[in-house]
Amino acid sequence: MSLIKKLLPVKSGSGFEMEGYGIWGCAVIKDENGRYCMYAARSDSFFTDHMKSAEIVLAVTDDLDMPFKYEKTVISHRAPSYWDGMTAYNPAVIYFDGQYVIFYSGSDGQIGYAVSESAHGPFERCDTPISLPFKAYNPSAVVDMHGMLRLFVRDENKHVFIAEAKKPDGDFSLLRKDLFPLGQIEDMFVYPVRFGYSMIALDTEGMYGGLKDAGSIFRSADGLYWHPASPALAYSFTVELGNGGGMTLDRREHPVVYSDETGKYLFTACQLGDRVWNMVQRVME
Repeated sequence: MSLIKKLLPVKSGSGFEMEGYGIWGCAVIKDENGRYCMYAARSDSFFTDHMKSAEIVLAVTDDLDMPFKYEKTVISHRAPSYWDGMTAYNPAVIYFDGQYVIFYSGSDGQIGYAVSESAHGPFERCDTPISLPFKAYNPSAVVDMHGMLRLFVRDENKHVFIAEAKKPDGDFSLLRKDLFPLGQIEDMFVYPVRFGYSMIALDTEGMYGGLKDAGSIFRSADGLYWHPASPALAYSFTVELGNGGGMTLDRREHPVVYSDETGKYLFTACQLGDRVWNMVQRVME
């Protein structure tokens, strides 16, 4: 059964939003005590240009069906001379070699990272971005079967690339270029599954799932060569609510799939009029 047919009604009050801010995109992981941590991009100028003024905040919850609550800002603005001095967004988090590692986007197509021994910080930020031969956006990271870091990014033309390194501050080398030549995608999120890897991404032209700017699922045995799932459509703009109602979103982007012993969930960045937040939706097992 396709993911879109497994999406359950959204529970009232779940997800993460903050009055006066646009919350757009997230990364989710458990902390050292089993609490759920969401790293989310927050901007007070979402409708003008959120990518030039965002910061990354931490929100927490004990139950993914309940609201996330703001705890602190973990990656804030700093001197404009830094690659991430004026903005930080598109977070992706992994636990690697005893540390929580957040990869994220900064200014002008630059990607870097911050590390901490605790999911709650403080995070030590890299002062120079990861060296790639093009402007890069939308990082997603996994650890392969050999313990190598694989970083999935897209360029300005929404072509997807894979880079690899032994550690976050290592030299990243390109493994594959233009993974999806049939159509553009962005907002990739890659995660391990029983048969290899899955990716959920924004299908900007609707070439894979049939619906423009909705989500599509892709599969890979080795994380290098990918094909669309059959069927590929992962979600649309129509959402059922737990109170029996529904909504049709203006935008729905930055999908993330999270699974643990309590169940499986889809996170998406959503806009409906002036409301901009991260939605959490349980997936039927």
